[in-house]
Amino acid sequence: MNVLVVVEHDRGVLAPATSEALTAARSLGGQVHALTLGAAADGAAPTLAAFGAVVVHQVHHDLLGDYGPEAWGECVAQAVRMLSPDAVVATGTDRGNEVMAHAAARLALP
Repeated sequence: MNVLVVVEHDRGVLAPATSEALTAARSLGGQVHALTLGAAADGAAPTLAAFGAVVVHQVHHDLLGDYGPEAWGECVAQAVRMLSPDAVVATGTDRGNEVMAHAAARLALP
């Protein structure tokens, strides 16, 4: 089983709920993959690995520098199409919920 975790950050500073999402993903078993959006999160890989991520996927684009739910949702949807994870986990925050709603809409999922 592969679990994709959408990493929440604000200009590279990881949200505390990200560690909780990684812990939840680990509890599902299998490999935990983390998805970071924007170059500001480049330095997060060691921290993500410490919380159980075995692979860190990074998406870079100039328009991802600041939070944008539609753009982030599209990135998550594309990652799901490319990686075909068994599960996708995000933070249970307003931002995490918003991104996942956009991703689900783009993937035509509930």
